[in-house]
Amino acid sequence: MIGFSTKQREVKVFHFDTLTKEYVGTEVVVVPPHTGLPADCCMKAPPVDKAGFIQIWDGKAWGYIEDLRGIFIYHKETGGEKILRELGPVPSDYVIQKPTENFVKWENGKWVENTVVKKKEQTERAIQRKNAELAHAHELLKPLEFADKLKMATELEKKNLKALMAHVVLLSRINTDDADKIEWPELTLAL
Repeated sequence: MIGFSTKQREVKVFHFDTLTKEYVGTEVVVVPPHTGLPADCCMKAPPVDKAGFIQIWDGKAWGYIEDLRGIFIYHKETGGEKILRELGPVPSDYVIQKPTENFVKWENGKWVENTVVKKKEQTERAIQRKNAELAHAHELLKPLEFADKLKMATELEKKNLKALMAHVVLLSRINTDDADKIEWPELTLAL
């Protein structure tokens, strides 16, 4: 703290960031008469640099806080990656070890397969594929059904109609809850 004076003075100050309070630099400033120090600085010197930490001003004294900013961290439940941007230790729901594969969660100090998330993702993909294949098959069926009902279908069209109808039946029987066991039927049409 510097007291007011009727004289201009030069003092060495130590600046800290307005938001994070981390040490950002030193300079000698001119303090005009009847004023105090500039904002966000003090006259106490910060402690020496310490690997992995940054000096922080708490309003009365300097201290250290862990500084891991810029590293990749991974969410314990999803394995989702993000860059650590805040001062301090890694948040408790994150770790610095990169996941070994997709569909994992952090358990007992290591990544393990998250079977619940994996099954959910596989089921969602299977539902999407089943719906897309059914929609495509129905689109191909329409003109063949019209031709058949109007007794205008060629032998080739009748053969393809039967193959498409069988394909739709097989697709409809697929249980998407067992996505990892699905054997997708192939559609073979005559040319």
